[in-house]
Amino acid sequence: MKKTPQLVKKPFAHHLLELRMRLLWVVAIFIIGSVIGYFFSNPLITVILYPLHQSVYYTSPIGGFNVVMTISLLVGILTAIPMLLYQSFLFAKPLLPVSLIRKAPWVIFFSFFLLLIGILFAYFVALPASLHFFAKFSTSEVKSLISANDYLSFVTRYLVGFGILFQLPLILLIINSVIPLSFIVLLSMQRYVIVGAFLMGAILSPDPFNMFLMAGPIIFLFYLSVILILVVNNRKRGIKKRRKNNS
Repeated sequence: MKKTPQLVKKPFAHHLLELRMRLLWVVAIFIIGSVIGYFFSNPLITVILYPLHQSVYYTSPIGGFNVVMTISLLVGILTAIPMLLYQSFLFAKPLLPVSLIRKAPWVIFFSFFLLLIGILFAYFVALPASLHFFAKFSTSEVKSLISANDYLSFVTRYLVGFGILFQLPLILLIINSVIPLSFIVLLSMQRYVIVGAFLMGAILSPDPFNMFLMAGPIIFLFYLSVILILVVNNRKRGIKKRRKNNS
């Protein structure tokens, strides 16, 4: 029988206080990550500019400062994503089964892992493919003079977007541990996932090849999540059946 923590009624003000404390943890990690990003901004700028294979420019006196701050905030955001998921996990703790609460350290570990995989995919696959597509529109008469802010905004959407996107399997598994998800219901949602994936791919890159490249990971992560949920639910049913037979 699945054990769940005993629910204790608490005043609404207590929940607000707890929510504020958990958000403060996320903000603290965001600040720490931003500070780290600031001190490593020079090598990070080199890494971020590598897929573009050209220099970028700023047109205002504070342009260089804005670049450093954007890099710092990007590192802070990426660092805070796993902490946000972890604190959300803890905030919902009274509703979660004990078996899942014991796995809390694994939640943040796999969140970091999936975040890293998403960032690496964006950096090495999605971002270069998109840049290559848009570079095709340059001619000998029309050449790019890319501003630093525009390029960093472009890169940030990819890195943060794929970092969050790759959290999908973990999020669905957490939801499944609280409210078991039906395999049939999940499969009935596949058409919406596929359409949404290609729509997102078309927004990020209108080129058909790159559109498939962008949509592929989304669809793969969805089916991976469905398979994992099926395995987990079958395993739980097998355990319950054995316990029932033993009793």
